[in-house]
Amino acid sequence: MPIFSSATKAPTHLLLLKAGGVLRIDEPVGQSIAVFDGTVWLTQVDDDGRDVFLHGGDTFDFDRDGPVVVEGIDNAQLIVWPALAKAA
Repeated sequence: MPIFSSATKAPTHLLLLKAGGVLRIDEPVGQSIAVFDGTVWLTQVDDDGRDVFLHGGDTFDFDRDGPVVVEGIDNAQLIVWPALAKAA
């Protein structure tokens, strides 16, 4: 399985994640993911039992300190970027 690992910041360009491909984001807090096409599964490793499935058009804000693993369920196009500040 191909693995992409980011040291501190995730890429801000379009990523093509093949079915079975894995993306690891080591410091995800303050970042978001958007899936444009396909389906991915993600889990935040530190004390988070949720399994999150994102489909084309879905977004997710990372809210845990530990690494995140994103796996392509089928071929997917996605982007990871710094989250925008929430309005008060």
